[in-house]
Amino acid sequence: LPYLRLIHCLLEDDIKERWIHRNDPRSIQEIDARNSDVREETAFEMIANRWNSNDFNPTTMVSTCHYDFATAIDIGFEATS
Repeated sequence: LPYLRLIHCLLEDDIKERWIHRNDPRSIQEIDARNSDVREETAFEMIANRWNSNDFNPTTMVSTCHYDFATAIDIGFEATS
């Protein structure tokens, strides 16, 4: 279940965009501000915050690729905590 929750975190639009560009070169201003309180969250911080959120309660889609996925799987906060 934890891996499914991680995958669903990575599939969120805002996190996916940040994750794809996590290794892009940074400007001097971004490097200088990396320890600032007002900087944007990193992809890893966004994933951690979404993972630990009580409001993030996804379920898997039903699929015919494998019998394990024949029914929706609850990977919400309570199921994985």
